Amino acid sequence: MKKIALKALTTLSAMALLAGASVVAANTDSQAKKVSVKKVKATTEAGKTAYVAKGKKVKITTTVTVKPNKKGNKKVTYKTSNKKVATVSSKGYIKGVKAGKAKITVVSKKNKKKKAVVKVVVKKAAVKKVKLNTGNFNLAVGSKKSLKATITPKKKVSKKVVWKTSNKKVATVTSKGVVKGVGEGTATITCKATDGSGKKASVKVTVGAGIASVSVDNGNVIHLSLTSAKALNLSDIQVDTRSSQVSKRYINLPVSQIHTADKKNYDIIMEDYVDANQFLRVTVKSLKINKTVEIYVEKSNSSCDASNDSVEYITENKDNDSMYSDSLYISNSRSYGKLTYSISGLPSGLKAYYNKNKTSVKIAGFFNNIERGTTATLTGVDEKGTTFTKKLVFYVGSDSELVSYSLPARSELTYKKWDSKDPEQDSSGFNSNMCTAHTFGGVAGGSGSYDYTITVNGKNVDDNDFNNETFAKAGSYTINIAVTDSNNDKLKTSYSAVVNLVEGVTISGSVKDLAGTTALGANVCAESRRDSYGRDYDYSADVKSNGTYSLRVVPETYTLFTYCNTNAAPDTYSYVSVTTNANYNFTIPAYMVTFNTNISGAKGYSQYRSIKLLSENGAPVYLESHYGYYDGNFNLYAYLTPGTYNIISNKKNIAGTVTAYGKIDSHTTSDGCKTYSTGDDLGEYNIHGGSFTVNANNRTATLTADKVTE
Repeated sequence: MKKIALKALTTLSAMALLAGASVVAANTDSQAKKVSVKKVKATTEAGKTAYVAKGKKVKITTTVTVKPNKKGNKKVTYKTSNKKVATVSSKGYIKGVKAGKAKITVVSKKNKKKKAVVKVVVKKAAVKKVKLNTGNFNLAVGSKKSLKATITPKKKVSKKVVWKTSNKKVATVTSKGVVKGVGEGTATITCKATDGSGKKASVKVTVGAGIASVSVDNGNVIHLSLTSAKALNLSDIQVDTRSSQVSKRYINLPVSQIHTADKKNYDIIMEDYVDANQFLRVTVKSLKINKTVEIYVEKSNSSCDASNDSVEYITENKDNDSMYSDSLYISNSRSYGKLTYSISGLPSGLKAYYNKNKTSVKIAGFFNNIERGTTATLTGVDEKGTTFTKKLVFYVGSDSELVSYSLPARSELTYKKWDSKDPEQDSSGFNSNMCTAHTFGGVAGGSGSYDYTITVNGKNVDDNDFNNETFAKAGSYTINIAVTDSNNDKLKTSYSAVVNLVEGVTISGSVKDLAGTTALGANVCAESRRDSYGRDYDYSADVKSNGTYSLRVVPETYTLFTYCNTNAAPDTYSYVSVTTNANYNFTIPAYMVTFNTNISGAKGYSQYRSIKLLSENGAPVYLESHYGYYDGNFNLYAYLTPGTYNIISNKKNIAGTVTAYGKIDSHTTSDGCKTYSTGDDLGEYNIHGGSFTVNANNRTATLTADKVTE
C-alpha cells in the first residue's frame, strides 16, 4: 500500500508540474504577443545607400519602432548579400572588401517580417583629402553662399559627402553645400567624406548685417544700405575722405544726423557737402562683417539717371496671411538733399503712413483684389524744389491665379561671334544667356516659385542646339516666356517682350601709363545712364597687347573709364555721348613697373604666393603676373605712383614664391592665331624683402630670389 501510495503521489506531483509548466508557457506566449514591431529603419551617414572604401568601415544607424518601447525589443540581425564585396558585423558596421555592390538586410529579432535594406557601394580607393573652394568667410543674414568640395584622388573613390553646421541658429547648410546666414554669430561648416576614411574639411562663417552699398547725392546726403535690418546710432557712423587710393591721409567728415524708415536703408546727413573727385569711406563700427566701404565720388553723379521719373513694378499674392508692408523712397542721382513725399492712387486695401516731416513713407495693408497694372504715383520734392516721381505698378495674383507683365522694348547689340582674325576681342552682343525671364517682365501669385520656358522664333533658348547667331541680324525680336507654377502645374501664364537689335557704334582708343607704355591688365568700361525702369548699359573690354581697346555699344550717353587690376592708381573717367564711332585715349596716372629677378635664364614667371608691396605712406599693392597668351609676356608687374616701396617679407625674409620658366613657346592654333605659353620649368623660388624707388627714369626693379629647398 505504501508503494502504491507513493507512486500515486509521484504521478500527482508530475501532473501538477506539467500543469504548472503549461500555465507558464501560456503566460510567456501571451507576453510575446504584446510585442508589436511596426517598422525597422536603417540609414548610414550617406543616407539609404552606404558608400564605403575597400578596407574601411561605416556604421548603420538602426531605428526600430516597437511597443513596448524597450531596448530588448529593438534587437536586430544584419546579413550581407555578398561577403566578397562587403561584410557586416553584429553591431552594424559595414566593411568594404572589394569594389562592387551589395545589400545589407536588417531584420527585427522580434518579428522577422519587419526588415530594412541598405544598399552598399564599395569603392577601390579611400578618400585622402577633402578641400573646400573657400576659406573662412562672412555672410549677411538671409544671404546664401555655395560651397564646393574637391575630393582627392579624383578616380576610384566615392565623392559622396555630408555637410553639417555647428550652430543652426547662426548658419544652416544644405546637402548640396549651400550655406545660409540665419543670425549674428560664428558657426563652423564641415564637409565630411562618407566612405569611412574620416577625411573632412571645415570653414568658419561669420554671420551678421553688413554694408550692401553706399552712394552720395549731389549735396550732403550719403545713402547707406545694409544687407539686413539693424538699428544704428549716430555714434556708429564714421565718414572719412582721401584724395587718392594711394594716399594714407584720411580727413574725417562730421556727421550731423541719420534717418531710416526700415533700419536697413539709412540717410546719413553730413554737416558739410561731400566734394567730388575724391574717395569716400563709410565705416559702421557696430557691424560684424563688411563694416567699411570705400567709393569714388564721381565728377557728375547726375549722369547716372536719365530723368527725374522712374517706374517700379510691385508683385504680390493677395492670399498671403501676413500683411503687405513696404517702405517707399525715390533714389535719384539728380535730387538734392532729402525728399518730401506724397502718394496717390494706391490699390484698394493699402494705406500710406508718413513720418512727421513726410521725408519717409510706408504703405501697408491687405490687397482686396487681383491687380493687373493698377498704378500709384509716389512724388518727392527735394530741398531745391525739384519734383521727382515714381510710378508704382501693381501686379497682384492669388493662390489660384497667376498674373504677369512685360517690360517695354529696349535696344541691344546684334550678336558678333569671336573672330580668329582679332583673337583678343571677345564675342559681343545679345545672346541666349541674356534671355532670362526677369529681364523681360515678372509674375505674381501662386506659390511664388515658377518654371519658365523661353522661346525665340519657336526655339527654346535652353536647348543645346540653340544658336546665338540667331541674333546676328538687326531688327525686332519677340521673346516669349511661358510660366508654370513650380508647385501646381495647372497654374500658368505667359508674357512676351520685344528686343530691338542694332549694330551699335564703336568706342576705341589706347590706354597707356604715364611713360606712354602699353597698360597691361587694364580694362575699359562704359556705363550708361539708367532709364525710368532702372535699366542701363554696361560694357567692358580688356586692353589688348598692343595697348588698344574697342567697345561696341548701343548709342547712348556713357561714363567711360579705365581701371587697373592692381588698384594702385585711381580710375580715369570720361563722360561721353556717342551716336557715331568715337575715339578716346586714356593715360593711367601711374607707371607700369616691371620686376626682374636674379634667377639665371628666367624668361617668365607665375606667382605661387602673392608678393605684397607697401608704399612709403602705407598703401598696400600686390604684384601681378601677366598671362601673355597672345603677346608672350609673362613678367611680374605693378602700377605704381612715384615714391619708395618696400617688399613685405616674413620673419624668414620671404616675401612670396614664384615659379620661373626658362623659355616662352609659341604656337599657331587651327584658327591661325599665334599664342604663347611658358616652358622649361626652372622650379620654385622664394622672393626676399627689399626696397626700390619709382620715378619717370626708374620703372624697373630687381627681386632677390633663391630656390626653394625640400
